[in-house]
Amino acid sequence: MRIGNLFLCGVYAVAISGATFAAMAAGDDAADRKKVTSQYYVDEKLKLKQPEMSGTNGRVVMYPTSYDIDETAQIGTPGEKPVAEALSGSGVTDNDLPNVGAVRAGLEDKQDKLSGTNGYVVTYRNVGDSGEQLKGNPIYNPSANYNADGSYSKKNKDGVIQANHANPAIARGLNAHLTPDTNQQGPGGVNWLYTIRTEVDGTDYTR
Repeated sequence: MRIGNLFLCGVYAVAISGATFAAMAAGDDAADRKKVTSQYYVDEKLKLKQPEMSGTNGRVVMYPTSYDIDETAQIGTPGEKPVAEALSGSGVTDNDLPNVGAVRAGLEDKQDKLSGTNGYVVTYRNVGDSGEQLKGNPIYNPSANYNADGSYSKKNKDGVIQANHANPAIARGLNAHLTPDTNQQGPGGVNWLYTIRTEVDGTDYTR
């Protein structure tokens, strides 16, 4: 009878050992969860975990800049930045994160890259014209036809004259049609009266 009991106890021991080995082989950590450990071990493992995050609606999580929980493990309280719906306005700062709509609205308010015809100056931006974004006036060219049509439906006569063309022409005009009356000069030899030479009858008129 004793031999039989010992035999049954051996069978039970082998069965229990096999079941335990099978559970461990299958990845069951039930046995590990029942192990007793120290408070220090638990605290050290918890230091490696990120604390539960809390924040404000409409803000994004930023990487911690200070390790106020554990400096060795470099775990700290996450920061946050507000999401701006506009690039400027009440409550908006330079450190905010603008959303796509704010960036798009800001870009739409900028002048497009300028492109045009050589020899023309930009006069204004035509917002309502879907074809041309810019208008321009030609720079007057003495060698071009006076009434020749150019770009932007402008003629050479409508052009902007350069100073190096205007100044000599004005000087030649004055010298050709105005003659100072040196007999009637003001203090310091300043000519006050000029004679205008006409081309109609050759008569001089004093003004």
